[in-house]
Order: sequence, then C-alpha cells, then structure tokens
Amino acid sequence: MLLSFVFPLTFVVLWASAFATGSVATQDATPFAALAFRFSLVAIGFVIVAWWLAEFSTLKMRDLKHSIMTGLLFHGLYLGGCWYSFSVGIPAGVS
Repeated sequence: MLLSFVFPLTFVVLWASAFATGSVATQDATPFAALAFRFSLVAIGFVIVAWWLAEFSTLKMRDLKHSIMTGLLFHGLYLGGCWYSFSVGIPAGVS
C-alpha cells in the first residue's frame, strides 16, 4: 500500500521539478551537461530500486536496450529541447 502511494508521488515531484531546476541549472551549465547529470542520478536511483525489489532476475537485455533507446529519444529530444530553450532565455512556461 505504501509503495503504491510513494512511487507515483515521487514520480510527480521529480517530473515537475525538471522545469524549475532546468531554468536554474542552465544558467551555470550547458543544457545537455545538466541533463546528463540529472539522468545519471536517476539511472543510479533506478538501479538501487531494482536491486532492492530484486527485479534483476527478470531483466532481459532486449528489454533493457529498448528502454534505453526509448529514454534517449523521448527524454533526450523532449527535455533536451526544453532545456536548450531555457539556456537561450525562453521561460519555462513557454518552452
């Protein structure tokens, strides 16, 4: 019960924080360096959660490759474009 509440809430908070932190982070770093740092932290977090939930036993390399490609295309292009717009001065509400 607790996990069914905590995980969605954590997702919403982390997802919403991308726009607030994006405009701040791109003032001192390039947008893609800031995203690489953010995604690296998230990847480490996912590995820890997967290890904690013992999900590595069901992991297939094919599924991992598809997840990585989907993440790169979706988040790399979408958030990359948003964070690039932050770096050139477009406000988060418009980007």
